[in-house]
Amino acid sequence: MTQLNFPYQIKRTSRKGSVAIQIRDGQVRLLAPHRVPLRDLEAFLRSREPWIQEQLQRPPSPPRANHQLEAGDSLLFLGQPQTISHNTAEQPGVVQRKGDL
Repeated sequence: MTQLNFPYQIKRTSRKGSVAIQIRDGQVRLLAPHRVPLRDLEAFLRSREPWIQEQLQRPPSPPRANHQLEAGDSLLFLGQPQTISHNTAEQPGVVQRKGDL
């Protein structure tokens, strides 16, 4: 059996039938149902090794900004600029009116 060129972790789950690969922070994790044999999981990883290696070579995504939107802020919504407004008299939720959210 061919040795894989990256470390990985297997997490057994109660997933119904699918096997999934997660790559986060340079770590490879395989999510798999309890009933799938280890040899099948290793074969699956080998078949996806080029893709996994490509993902591991990518630079990490920059951290997301933790920005709270406030009344008067502007953002793009469906490609159109919108201004945030806040009205406590209305029902909770988001409403779009003439360029305002």
